Amino acid sequence: MTMLEIRAEWDAEAGVWIAASEDVPGLVTEAATLDALVERLQVIIPELMELNCRITGQAFPFRVIGERSAIARAASQIHLKGHSHVDRPGAISTAADA
Repeated sequence: MTMLEIRAEWDAEAGVWIAASEDVPGLVTEAATLDALVERLQVIIPELMELNCRITGQAFPFRVIGERSAIARAASQIHLKGHSHVDRPGAISTAADA
């Protein structure tokens, strides 16, 4: 059996991973973590393959390809007399010429 490809996308508003696949007819499911999603897929994939493809008694290898968008923001920086300081708790100040 070929490797099934499952696409997972993070829904920030709902706080869940949503999975779908063209390889598994009818597959749309969600879970709070990728690990929980994989566990759910291990149960759902054989059920859907039996119901929609009439394939039974088989193992279905699959891979989850996850996508999650985020924003990386630079910390505010203050430069004073050759010293740099990152404006956040626990930041380390260093001398420019040290």
